[in-house]
Amino acid sequence: MKTGCLILLLCVHATAAEFFVSTNGTPANDGSYSSPWSLSFALTNSASVSAGDTIWLRGGTYIPTNNILTGTNFPSGSPAWAVSLTGAAGQHITFRSYTNEWAKLDRPLRLYSSDYLQFRDLEFYDSLKGVDPGNPSYPNPTPWPHIDDDRASSHNEWVNCLVHDANSGWNGGTAGQSIRGCIIWNIGENELHHVTYPSPDEFSGNVIGWGTADALNLNDGRSTFTMRSNIVFGMGQTISGLTVGTAARTTTNSVIAFNSIYSRFSTDKIDTAIKVSGGSQYVLSNNFIASSGGIISFIGTVTNAIVSGNTFHMSSPFASYAMLSRTATNGSWSFGNNRYTAQPNTLVRFEDPGASLTFSQWQALGFDSDSSSTNSTLPVNSVQVYRNFDEHKRAHIAVFNWTTNHNATVDVSGVLNNGDGYRLYSAQNYGGGPIKTGTVNGGSISVPLTNLAAAPLLYVDTNFWSMSEAPVTSPEFAAFVIKGFAAGSATANSATVGRISVR
Repeated sequence: MKTGCLILLLCVHATAAEFFVSTNGTPANDGSYSSPWSLSFALTNSASVSAGDTIWLRGGTYIPTNNILTGTNFPSGSPAWAVSLTGAAGQHITFRSYTNEWAKLDRPLRLYSSDYLQFRDLEFYDSLKGVDPGNPSYPNPTPWPHIDDDRASSHNEWVNCLVHDANSGWNGGTAGQSIRGCIIWNIGENELHHVTYPSPDEFSGNVIGWGTADALNLNDGRSTFTMRSNIVFGMGQTISGLTVGTAARTTTNSVIAFNSIYSRFSTDKIDTAIKVSGGSQYVLSNNFIASSGGIISFIGTVTNAIVSGNTFHMSSPFASYAMLSRTATNGSWSFGNNRYTAQPNTLVRFEDPGASLTFSQWQALGFDSDSSSTNSTLPVNSVQVYRNFDEHKRAHIAVFNWTTNHNATVDVSGVLNNGDGYRLYSAQNYGGGPIKTGTVNGGSISVPLTNLAAAPLLYVDTNFWSMSEAPVTSPEFAAFVIKGFAAGSATANSATVGRISVR
């Protein structure tokens, strides 16, 4: 019986097909390389596309023509992509840019009941952001999402995509099973636009910057949530006058580990970096977080939290914030091997619950006996390198440069070999193209930490929302994407991001 099942699975895999689409393809074609379909046809062609198949997108910009967005926000209708395909467990239907080419999908996506889809190496944005009717009030009309569906949860995957200059990012069940390796910036026009709402089961290895509101907002319907090896910076910094910008609001059992989060700004508008509410099992470990609005708040009846191995820097003079707070003391709590520091003229402070505690008072409760805390000081400089496991010779880099050096040395030996060529991009302005090219020699490279730019706002609704260009965080903090290639081989794919050429 086991042998028969194995043969059946191998047969299913062997029959997986490949199809092609192009910007000038048509439904009358057969979907081959020389006779590609249109993208709108491929996204709904359930008669031909089955579980496990791959649809390759030839290079170029794809723009939908069907006005499928209707309602209060779209009184005249607005174009978007409609998807009606479903794969199967272990056999996702994959949409991917063709080798050495790059495909861009302008305008929103509606997945409806589609499931088990993988979107990989693709770019998503909305050139009608700021052109379609605005959202001046809440709850009616409600904000519209960029990627949406009819499911409470799904098994979709998003791998190494670019998502930028859109309204609220993933909504409903679209975030699905996994978002990993993506670079995301300039999401939202108001405080209701989040990168994900709710979050996927796994959010790992991504870079998020310059959103108007929270990055990951809630994860209802998931039994567990993993946020690992991400870089998050500058949330809430492109919208005026609001206290927003949480990196993650989590409402279910979660593991939040090895993330680099930077929200250190001089205005009293930054929310707590991580807010935890609901659930009963939390692990927050080995994170590097700097925030002017608090680091972590445990809200409500949260229980059973382990907080260990983290570096937390409180960089706000605002008395309304504590580095770490909790509103309940029931359950099992463990704090250890953490490093707490506070900006000059700022104190490390805890709330438990409601009472303001010094570090020694916090320790007297039985917490952080092996941890360290220093008031009015900066942490040591640090560099984190996050390897991308879906793309060979690629990594994301976070640099905390408290001494404001002009350059930092980054060990890339775990990603690239000596003699490999590389292209280095500033993650805060990925669309600006590579800021440096070179060859690895000795296992390390030097990255520049000055004269870097923030990504421009490409599409803005100035009628309703007060938007501003993001402030540059370097040299104190910088984030990078490095893409390498073996000596003598073809270089990494070229891409066109929005209006800006990336090569």
